[in-house]
Amino acid sequence: MGTSWPTSPPWAYWPQPSAWAPPPCPYPGVPWFGQHVVLPSPSQGILGPRPPQAHLAAPFSSAPSDLANTMQNVTLSPPGDQWYMDTGATSHMTANPGTKKDVMFNEYGQPVGLGSEKFSTAVGKIAKAHCPPAIKSWKNVSSTIKNTIWNNVTYEYSVPEVYRKKVLRKANIAWKNWKSSLRKKYDKHKTDVDRKKNRPRGMKKEDWEEFIVFCSTKADKGRREKGRKARGCAKRLHSSGRTGCARIAHKMKEESLTGDINRTELYLITHVRKVGSTSMSTSEGLDQIRKLVADDPYLGHKDLDRDAVAMVCGPDGKGYVRGMGGGVTKTEIRASGPSREIARKEKKQHEVINNEIIILREEVATLKQLVQSNATKPPQSQEFRDTSQEVNLTSLQGHVF
Repeated sequence: MGTSWPTSPPWAYWPQPSAWAPPPCPYPGVPWFGQHVVLPSPSQGILGPRPPQAHLAAPFSSAPSDLANTMQNVTLSPPGDQWYMDTGATSHMTANPGTKKDVMFNEYGQPVGLGSEKFSTAVGKIAKAHCPPAIKSWKNVSSTIKNTIWNNVTYEYSVPEVYRKKVLRKANIAWKNWKSSLRKKYDKHKTDVDRKKNRPRGMKKEDWEEFIVFCSTKADKGRREKGRKARGCAKRLHSSGRTGCARIAHKMKEESLTGDINRTELYLITHVRKVGSTSMSTSEGLDQIRKLVADDPYLGHKDLDRDAVAMVCGPDGKGYVRGMGGGVTKTEIRASGPSREIARKEKKQHEVINNEIIILREEVATLKQLVQSNATKPPQSQEFRDTSQEVNLTSLQGHVF
């Protein structure tokens, strides 16, 4: 006898959700033909119809934006001349060139003129802010730090790219002087514990602790000892102070009739023996230079290897020229010779033109006074004029011409 099994109902069709709406095209200018695809609605299941999706749950009171059409109409204009990509070496955005400060440089790339002292101070502050002191020398400073210093300087001042090397050299000098002042504070205390407690104001804790470890090494102590000996052997130090030889030379050129000065004149001005100084070599050297110039006035205008300074102090080495300020080489002086001669001639021509303008202004002022004085006089009567003419004619009678 066969067993009969009950017949089960057929399987219900499982509802499938409709497809999501496609996103807008991420690339402007590329046609985007995305459409909302809706699958055919399946039959209801056992539990009834499924709930609608979230983005289709309720109608909106306002019509949604057509993102696809909007993205197709978007246009990207090319960047301007002042735009650049920040590589991470900068900590600022592009500044408006009109807000930058101006600074003047001489023919050797040294900042001179009005505002040059503030510029040097700003370069020093930027160098101290971005370059930690616990580094052996400027050669070991990374290019990223140097780029950061340069970018921050050009953010505040309008400095051409050609002066980059000179500006970074000034940052190097300010950084070394800062390290020297920190070493003096390091020497005031005997133990590292006391040194850490007396951290300089405005300096990061980690930078000061790294500097303490750096100064405690045997190599750094050896370099400091060599520096002390070299400083003790130095002779004929300049006395220009914070002003510097370059600014003094710039002022002397402005006051000069020819618009030019020589190294001997600048050396005598910037190496004056201070009151109370015990260095006899400075005084004796200056006296010798003055005597040579008095005997031969043209000696100061000779070549750098044969002028009065070279005869007393010896010829300059392969590095920088003595008495011309920091960073000036013989190559720069010889290369700037023609330009300095042109500048001297132009200054002389300007002086002649200015003198002529002054004379013309004086003559115009004199003529103006005469015109004003004649305008204030009362006019003479016609009767007086006729009588004067008759008198003149009467006096001329009897004369033979």
